[in-house]
Amino acid sequence: MMVLKKLTNFAAQYKEELIEDQLFFNAYFVEIGELEGYYGHFEYDAKEAEYKDNEDGFPKLNQKADFYLENSIKFVNGLIKK
Repeated sequence: MMVLKKLTNFAAQYKEELIEDQLFFNAYFVEIGELEGYYGHFEYDAKEAEYKDNEDGFPKLNQKADFYLENSIKFVNGLIKK
């Protein structure tokens, strides 16, 4: 089985969502690919770490920003969990 590896960049943006009368700020992927000219409040250099998620292992537009880097760094709602 051939494994495809690709270096990419992605940006997450928070959306306000009203869920059961409570306001939540949830992070979703809004851009994927070359992000030349984009700047974020928080930027993380993954140093070519492998991206993993509970879907198919590649970020998709409008997907919630919950993922892992190298199985050791966990991101939940776009933020690193320790």
